[in-house]
Amino acid sequence: MNALRRGVLVALMGLFVALPVLARPGGEGGGGPGRMPSAKQLDRLADEIGIDAATKEKLKAQIGAAREAGKAKHEAVKAARARLHELLQADTPDRNAVMKQIAMVGDLQTQAQQHRIGSMLDVFAALTPDQRSQLRAKMGEWRKHKGDRGKGRGKGRGRDRGDDDHGGDDDDDDR
Repeated sequence: MNALRRGVLVALMGLFVALPVLARPGGEGGGGPGRMPSAKQLDRLADEIGIDAATKEKLKAQIGAAREAGKAKHEAVKAARARLHELLQADTPDRNAVMKQIAMVGDLQTQAQQHRIGSMLDVFAALTPDQRSQLRAKMGEWRKHKGDRGKGRGKGRGRDRGDDDHGGDDDDDDR
C-alpha cells in the first residue's frame, strides 16, 4: 500500500506542476505570446511590411540574442523540473523542499515568459507605428491560420473553442 500511495502522490504532484504549463497559451512553450520569427519569416515579414535593411539586421541581431538567452532560461526551467521530480521520487518526500522547488519552477517560468514578452516588445519598439499596425494584422492572420490547423485534434488548450487566442503546437523558437 505504501508504494501505491507514493505513486499516487507522485502522479498528483506531477499534474500539479504540469497544469500551469499546459494552461499557458500554446502549452509547453509553443506558439504563445512572445514567439519570435525565424530568420526566413523575418525576411518575408520585412518585405511585406516595409522594414528597411538596417532595421531588419538590427532585429535579426536582437532576435538571435533573445533566442540564446531564452534557450538558457528554458534549460534552467527543465533542470528545476527535473530536481522537483527527483524530490518527489523519495520514499518520504520532504514537503518543505518540494514546496520550495515548486516555487523555484514557477519563478523560472515567470522569468522565461517575461523574457519572451520583453523580447517581443523590443522588436515592436524598433518598428514604426505603421509597421507595428501591419505586424499586428499579420499576427492576427497567423493566429487564425494556427487556429484552423488545430481544429479536429481533440479538446484542450483552447483548440475547439473557436477563438484564435489559444492553443497551437508550434515550437517556441525563442528558447
